[in-house]
Amino acid sequence: NHIYPPENKALREEIIANGCIISENPVYQTPTSRHFPRRNRIIAGLSKAVLVIEASRHSGSLITARYAGEYGRELFAMPGNPTDSRSAGTNHLLKQGASILENATDVLENYSVNKTFVPTPIRTFVGEPPAPSLFDTPKQTPPQTIENIKNIDSHATQTGLENLLSSAPIALDNLIRQSDMSETEAIIALTELELEGKIRRHTNGDVSLV
Repeated sequence: NHIYPPENKALREEIIANGCIISENPVYQTPTSRHFPRRNRIIAGLSKAVLVIEASRHSGSLITARYAGEYGRELFAMPGNPTDSRSAGTNHLLKQGASILENATDVLENYSVNKTFVPTPIRTFVGEPPAPSLFDTPKQTPPQTIENIKNIDSHATQTGLENLLSSAPIALDNLIRQSDMSETEAIIALTELELEGKIRRHTNGDVSLV
């Protein structure tokens, strides 16, 4: 029931009219940054392929891309100007072996709109534990696990980042280095601060206090 960002209300209604809205969270729970990695896991699990159009080196889209790789999904990335921080993440994915995405044809050549997607069945054998579902946390979890994310003291990390920020924009990489936090801790805290309207993200990827 809580739409974030609020300007996506019309998009949400369109999705409901033509598809469905899925969430693991209770209906009236407000969005927080801790929910985003879990949401990204669902996106990757439901998808035939994941397309990353634009992403900084610390973008949450890379979490979705990482899950896509662990679930065996096709991964596409759009190349960008190497001097633009907003393309650093997609260019990195291409270096790691993602398929290059230049136009819609690159995707349509791989998938037919009339083709029915049938997931590969999960097989189990006598004497072995059941195979995990696509909606379980993968065995090869990222270095910062979901459980660790839950245990992050967001108030302390938010305060620490606020003390380092000012009205002058600072590059995200520099901010994380100065904070002595892990990348995951910093991204979660910055997202919380953005939700609270305390920081501004600039088009070049820099951040500053509002």
